[in-house]
Amino acid sequence: ANMSAEGDYGRRYDILPPEQNNLRAAIDWSLAAGEIELGLRLAVALEYFWVITDPFEGERRFEALLAQSDQIDPLLRARALRCYSGSCHVAGNFEQSRQAIEQSLALFQAAGEEQGIAVLLHRLAMSKLATGENGARELLEESLQLFRRHGSPRGEGESIGALGYVERKEGNLERALELFEASAAIVGPLGFTWWEQGMLGEIAETSLLLGRVDDAEPPARQALALAAEIGDRQHTLYFLGLLAWIAAEGGNLARAGRLWGAVEAEEENGPVGNWETERAQYAERVFAHEGPELERSLAEGRLLSFEAAIAQALRESQEPAAGGFVRPARSAGRGEH
Repeated sequence: ANMSAEGDYGRRYDILPPEQNNLRAAIDWSLAAGEIELGLRLAVALEYFWVITDPFEGERRFEALLAQSDQIDPLLRARALRCYSGSCHVAGNFEQSRQAIEQSLALFQAAGEEQGIAVLLHRLAMSKLATGENGARELLEESLQLFRRHGSPRGEGESIGALGYVERKEGNLERALELFEASAAIVGPLGFTWWEQGMLGEIAETSLLLGRVDDAEPPARQALALAAEIGDRQHTLYFLGLLAWIAAEGGNLARAGRLWGAVEAEEENGPVGNWETERAQYAERVFAHEGPELERSLAEGRLLSFEAAIAQALRESQEPAAGGFVRPARSAGRGEH
């Protein structure tokens, strides 16, 4: 009961993929039959499945169900709006996400559901950080207090990590690093891999910003391993981009170019989401080292399969693999799952 507002999302990454087509069919059926409550319950249970595998599909599914949700229990609607906001945010549609957050928060507040309020204050803070607005710190401190009062270590870990973003934005890199590390240490043992990988990526990136290139590589590789394990395409691209930046900073342009070339090749398989709004800062770091060596390795990287690129990035050795797999010919685009 304690988890009712948050659900059990972000934990069991192994159960859903084999069942995904059945679940999609069940949601289609519930829409066609007017069984909106059933459809919403299923969709809410799939919150992190869509955040991880296809936020654009998550958006479409929740939009279709929410359009018919007027008569639904307000707390279920609040949870569905929360899930919709998450898919929108990860897809890079911050305005839609903000509207859903505000609607969801209002419903949780009306019901006096403090655990739900805590989650939405955290989401509102993340939304403000994404759009460069002020006020995130106060929201996160309130959220953290509520999570602590309700004994939600996962929520606590998320709020602590998000306060790391605030500190980094304000130029307090050492403090940000401490908070990212504390957050990863809290959520890792809880099995909240989706958030843990993000924190490991931030640890790596903040280490880079502090000029500690050697410190950045292990957490970045660990983050990539987790993203690949749960099938998170967007985070996999982020971490390949991050490892390309680390290699470039360390003077290994062959590795940097191969990894960035693989990123470019994967991008051709269809839109990723929030990555498109942020990729330029990673590209800029890699292409600061332009030259024939980078050009040559970019061309090699574009021929690697995504799997081979991940395998190369995870190898401690900076040497290219002998006979890396070649990427198969790409289809015209991604299917409409």
